[in-house]
Amino acid sequence: MDLPVLTKVSDLVLREYNATRFKWRFSDGKACFEAFYSSDPLEHDGHGSYRPLMVAYVPDGSMGEASWAHVYQVRRDRGTGMLFADPYLGHDMGNLMRILGIVGRHGGNPWSARKFLDHVQSSSAGISSHWSSHRIRTALDLPAAYRKDVEESDKVYWCGWRQNPPGKHQSEANYQKTLRWLGGEIAELCRSMNVSTCWSADPDAARTDFPLTLADFRKHGLTHGWPSRIS
Repeated sequence: MDLPVLTKVSDLVLREYNATRFKWRFSDGKACFEAFYSSDPLEHDGHGSYRPLMVAYVPDGSMGEASWAHVYQVRRDRGTGMLFADPYLGHDMGNLMRILGIVGRHGGNPWSARKFLDHVQSSSAGISSHWSSHRIRTALDLPAAYRKDVEESDKVYWCGWRQNPPGKHQSEANYQKTLRWLGGEIAELCRSMNVSTCWSADPDAARTDFPLTLADFRKHGLTHGWPSRIS
């Protein structure tokens, strides 16, 4: 299905803020959700690369330890430029319906996965006009579910760069963490320059100049040669 609101917001955010990633929250009934979208085609499946749109339930205690998250595989139509995604939820649908308190699909205005995805993308409408609340400032701004499945996922504080010496290379695990947490442009530049990103579990080790964009990355002087560790 087409995602016209998300398309407009994504294009506007890129044009006005030079940003490819953003987050927002929305409610569906009494349930609160957080959403994260990256316009970088970071992930791949059998149909090629796609842009991740992750939606995760924000527990409020009323559902006990309930958790739910789903990644929509967003693609862009090459002709129209419109973003689109399959609303199908698969095995994630049952848990979502329980969280929303939906016991059936009958009634005057039945719930559907398609309507839920439309609500997700429509709720992004105000992002560009309230950018400071939606920008990704640090890795901790990414949904917890999105930070999983990477190398040392407990180390969320970025603390610098490491120029790998001749004969040694950035590990694939470090590249994947950089890709997911810092975005495609920075990850590819790190790979081309044989640079590893450095992370710590200690908040006191965190640097305050977290690279949000490729321009920020270049401000660190990384494209002009640098020591074995910048921190």
